[in-house]
Amino acid sequence: MKRGESGVFYTASPEESEVQGKDFAALLLPGDVILLDGQLGAGKTAFTAALCQGFSLPREAVASPTYTILRQYFHDDLTINHWDFYRISSLDELEATDFFELTADKKSITIVEWASLFPAAWNDIVPRCNIAISIEEGSERREFKTEWHLR
Repeated sequence: MKRGESGVFYTASPEESEVQGKDFAALLLPGDVILLDGQLGAGKTAFTAALCQGFSLPREAVASPTYTILRQYFHDDLTINHWDFYRISSLDELEATDFFELTADKKSITIVEWASLFPAAWNDIVPRCNIAISIEEGSERREFKTEWHLR
């Protein structure tokens, strides 16, 4: 997969998903926004942890921001803003979190879990990559659909 190249990839195990996440990190640049969607347990936070490992951050440093809404990770001059919109109930509430200000920071990478809860928020945000993760019932196989939106 190349930067800007939309497509689909599959993994058969959590370990394969981790390798793909680390590889995907190499495609990212400061200012990018990654939108993650998938049912509960699909692997959004695990994929985020793998992305962060691609930036030399330890796996155990990454945790779900479900209750905190935002977690930030730092590597050299790069900030990774890891958001979870699952518990945000309105666009007004989202605006109160400083989300748009932090997303505008071109020295950071923004990763958003449950991004589809606020589809109108993404209309003007580029560069971004939407990633839909689905898991096959009764299996470890995951499908990752990527859709890039570049300038």
